[in-house]
Amino acid sequence: MLMKELKNFIMQKNIVDTAKQAMQRAIEHELDLKSLFPLSATSSATFHIADFGCSIGPTTFMSVQNIIEAVNHNNNQASTTKLPLEFQVSFNDQTNNDFNTLFRSLPAHRHDNYFAAGVPGSFYGRLFPTSSLHLGSISSSLHWISRVPGELTAAGRRDSIQCTGLDEDVARAYSGQFTRDMEAFFDARAEELVSGGLLAISALCLPAGAVLAQTGLEEKLKSFYLPMYYPQAEELEASITKKRCFSIRKLVKMAPPSPEKSQKLIQTSASQIRAVSEAIIKQHFKTITPDSVDLIFERLKEKLAENMHAITSPTTLHHLEVFILAKRL
Repeated sequence: MLMKELKNFIMQKNIVDTAKQAMQRAIEHELDLKSLFPLSATSSATFHIADFGCSIGPTTFMSVQNIIEAVNHNNNQASTTKLPLEFQVSFNDQTNNDFNTLFRSLPAHRHDNYFAAGVPGSFYGRLFPTSSLHLGSISSSLHWISRVPGELTAAGRRDSIQCTGLDEDVARAYSGQFTRDMEAFFDARAEELVSGGLLAISALCLPAGAVLAQTGLEEKLKSFYLPMYYPQAEELEASITKKRCFSIRKLVKMAPPSPEKSQKLIQTSASQIRAVSEAIIKQHFKTITPDSVDLIFERLKEKLAENMHAITSPTTLHHLEVFILAKRL
């Protein structure tokens, strides 16, 4: 499982890099600052960005910086008076996220008009006041669903510690939970985004017909599931447009990173895997000791070194990486 997550983090960094140009082009064509700030030609205008599922960085900072650069470029290219923009950036993640680490690594070189804040809570519910966001961004986080489907734990079903797709009943339960979660996510964002606001989504999906490989388990793991589901790309698209609150303005399928780039990313990925997985492990295995947790992730580092070739091989990266820009109607 952790090896698969490593590949996902590598792809997440690649998504941020690849999505930069798509983001700039999309914002240039879809963001109308004059309609968002009709009365702010001379006074300061606050552009509110929310980054959902921020974890502890650093890719989240890169993603936000790409957005700010794109908005500034849009502002500079305006045919009329340039707006005096300030940026309020809200970084969101679960309450157990290490926000201290996140803000200690906040880029020191950010501009004077870039203000940061943390907003703890699940992005499957409301986090901001009505019509208060101008742009929301979520990168490689929507496969973390809100909960393990209750029918699985109640029935003691076992496919794997995550949804591999090999058991149809398990896959159906996960797909149902994903559908409910996506409805909640887009309902919340529809309330929070202003009319004409944008929602940038970078996601890991599965190509049509693909399933995850099955993972071997020990006895202690029989009641352990991860709340993680990789949708078909079509599932995600349907969730966005279902209630006609959003229209899809841009959809880009991205190439996987090169083996050389992947090797560099591996060096910084272990800490990100721990940031996502450690709290889940501790919550389920309540008697696990800190030394045991350290040992798990030390062994992960060893496995990374042993399996470097397999991890970086393009033939093993089966996820479909997509960038979607949706506009609030």
